Amino acid sequence: MTATLGQRLERRDAQRFVGRQDEIRRLSLLLEDVDASASVVLVHGPSGIGKSTLLRETSRRAAATGRPVFAVEGRDVAPVPGELDLALRGVHDAERPVVLLDTYERLAATGTHLRKRVLPSLPDGTLVVIAGRRTPEPAWFENGWEAITTSLELGPLPQEDALALVERAGIADAAAARSLVGWANGSPLALVVGLDAAGGTADRPHLIQPTLDGRPDLAGTLVQRIAGNELAGSDHDVLAVAAIARVCTHDLLAAALPGVDARRALRWLRERSFAERLGGGIALHELLRRAVGAELRAGAPERERELRRRIADHVHSRAGTEGLAVIPDLAELMQAEALRWGFGAEGSVTHRLDQPVASDVDAVVAAMAARMGNDDWDAYVRAFLEEAPEHVVIARDATDRLAGFCISATPSATSPVVHADPILGPWIAHARANHAGEDVLVWRDSADLSSGREGNVHSPVIALMNTAAMLRCGLRNIRRSYLPIDPHNPVARAFAEGVGAQHVPELDVDRGEGRITECHVLDHGPGGVLGQLRDVIHAEVAARAAETGRRGEVAGDDDGTFVTVPGPGRRFVRTGDATPAPADGGGANGRATAEDVRLALRRYHRPLDLARNALAPPAGTPTERAAAVRAVLHAAVNEGFGGSADERLLAETIRRGYFDPDGGHERAALDLNVSRATYFRKLREACDRVTDTVLAAR
Repeated sequence: MTATLGQRLERRDAQRFVGRQDEIRRLSLLLEDVDASASVVLVHGPSGIGKSTLLRETSRRAAATGRPVFAVEGRDVAPVPGELDLALRGVHDAERPVVLLDTYERLAATGTHLRKRVLPSLPDGTLVVIAGRRTPEPAWFENGWEAITTSLELGPLPQEDALALVERAGIADAAAARSLVGWANGSPLALVVGLDAAGGTADRPHLIQPTLDGRPDLAGTLVQRIAGNELAGSDHDVLAVAAIARVCTHDLLAAALPGVDARRALRWLRERSFAERLGGGIALHELLRRAVGAELRAGAPERERELRRRIADHVHSRAGTEGLAVIPDLAELMQAEALRWGFGAEGSVTHRLDQPVASDVDAVVAAMAARMGNDDWDAYVRAFLEEAPEHVVIARDATDRLAGFCISATPSATSPVVHADPILGPWIAHARANHAGEDVLVWRDSADLSSGREGNVHSPVIALMNTAAMLRCGLRNIRRSYLPIDPHNPVARAFAEGVGAQHVPELDVDRGEGRITECHVLDHGPGGVLGQLRDVIHAEVAARAAETGRRGEVAGDDDGTFVTVPGPGRRFVRTGDATPAPADGGGANGRATAEDVRLALRRYHRPLDLARNALAPPAGTPTERAAAVRAVLHAAVNEGFGGSADERLLAETIRRGYFDPDGGHERAALDLNVSRATYFRKLREACDRVTDTVLAAR
């Protein structure tokens, strides 16, 4: 018999399946056991975590045992009476059937119908596997269902499984594979999209640097895959706030969007399948946050900056009552990667925090001896782990292996271990003598054992441990931090320099064999560490506004002002010259670049922006210069595309997406009858064509 394309598709899908051994083992036992412990399995987890893939593998294994499979996709079931029963037609005549119901969140309203009518009527021995995004509702474990129902939560794909998936995609370089796996954060969907975003191949592993910024086509694909039609009729500003803030609350929405009914907005977010409760608010699933954020930065950068600033101000206003507890929320708004390396992380899918246990003592001592080349300091480290564990934070990876440790104390510490220590003792004495009455936190060690001594700016370990140290130190804010800096660690040096910490050589500690621990004292400023974080965010916003101004946009578009950050926070961002261009000045004195062309397209309906663009002539009124730029763009579209259907579609993406005053990307995609992913892919290709045409003619 001739093989079919469907068989090839099934074969390839089976070949790509990796990992999930524990989940497969549980499901296999239920498939094989005639008197299984459970008849209903509720698989749940966020979008892109692999629920549908697991159901397809279950289907293959069930078929291999000879059990008939009835698969139902929730998106294909119309919301009319009897439709679900119709989708399961024939199941009542089957022996020990396996029913697989995917995308259950689309059918959640039928839960009662399922439990009262559909499932009880199925043949004895039926195995039902239901997959959805939300945690199963309590009714699945009431009225006797708890005796035959079990829950199976899908977490992030383990690192070794993710690496295997990447290797099967042709990425053989170990460093490139680890970079991609780290970026995906355990999401199989992110891995697949990341491979595309990275643009790397097996013979060009150095190109594996995945990012959604600058790739609206990929970001749009993720948004569509995760959110689907749940965004229909949504308020884009509400979604934007949810993408920028770590957690959305009623008060935050009210502060960031004064004209929006915050109560209704929060309720809308709460009802989305791609959102979850976190603390006292609602958070988007992380992968969707990244995708929406990338779309926002690409399509509405001024709005993104304005919302980021409002959110930062609101979060900082909570510091009066919540103190250092707002650090994770503030740090989430920073974009300076080196600063985020040092503190601000609240959680990670790859690591967790813990108290030290007996087995950690030898592991920590051995790791530090290997790193510092000297074991004379064993007794001091052991003393903290064994006698003063309240000063220690331990980080472990997903397999519970030791990933790092942190030791810190305040000048008010009473433990004899602290004051006898050759590092903390002198540093705390210095703090008491020079900064009495101030809130000071002193670090002895903060070591990431998951990376080499040279450090890894992408690792979350340091930020996790340092944040925990700050949250448990008992202070309301921190005015000064004493930081142990390894001069052989370029990441640590960059962090200390970036935040403005001052090296105090007389407090350096010689650990032997030429290994020095430098002491750097950081004055966070009058507002403490919380004020510094807010100032850094403001500085980043101002720097980006100034940068767009230098490229031809109106500097200060957000509100016509610039934020100057005083103190150490200013050193961490390149603020450049934040002086707006003269109102009558053109940008044509310099040579036009590809970015100037793309900027002119994005600012087509803003005459003053166009008048400042490098494509504009040096003479004439702002209106005349803007008209000249528009003429250049129209000529490029008219001359740069051919007459085929695909060429006409490319030209129309520019006309409808940029030139049409009533257009916009969402409407353009709809009117052109293409998906979001296709539209943004075509738009990118068309923009490149227009850019090349404009520059070739100059």
